[in-house]
Amino acid sequence: MPAEDVDTQDASQASLAGTIETGMEALGRGAWKEARSAFENAARADESPEILFGLGVALWWLGEIRESVRCFEQSYAAFRRRSDPVQAANAALELSFLYHENLGNHAAAAGWMARAARLVDEFSLKPLQGRLLFIKACCCSDPDQSETWARQAQQLANGLEDRDLELCALSLIGAALVDQGRIDEGIPLIDEAMAGALAG
Repeated sequence: MPAEDVDTQDASQASLAGTIETGMEALGRGAWKEARSAFENAARADESPEILFGLGVALWWLGEIRESVRCFEQSYAAFRRRSDPVQAANAALELSFLYHENLGNHAAAAGWMARAARLVDEFSLKPLQGRLLFIKACCCSDPDQSETWARQAQQLANGLEDRDLELCALSLIGAALVDQGRIDEGIPLIDEAMAGALAG
């Protein structure tokens, strides 16, 4: 390959990496439209699973649920082709949550949950066990079981020092307690989780 072609390819790859980084940084700031624009620009050059996953996140925050699902499903398939079980499991967990919470399709949610659980077990993805338990708790209609799984997720989050998961689990424990009629126990946990989230 001629040197000028190599230089052009390197410059193109560097530009693409910069665009992806811009999208990730925008997601971190909660600038959803900016993130969407960056990932859509990147996707014109390369529909990598990371780009599709990032675009799925941005679209979800913008309320474009069907398109978000499409991006997550495509990213899952691409991560599986790449033999990246961690990111494939992450995509499956996102899909389980979206199908349950946003689309009300509990059968599809259960299917994606099973895929994520299989990957977590098959590849011993211990860091994802807490997140798996949290999503299971979210999708559970039994408040007692939901509380149990949310408490287990919180314990794993504490061990991994995962503050995001810890606060999400705390909020879910509170909601489960409220659903059980234990309002005086549940509301303070929801308030605590909200305070923690607002504090960054």
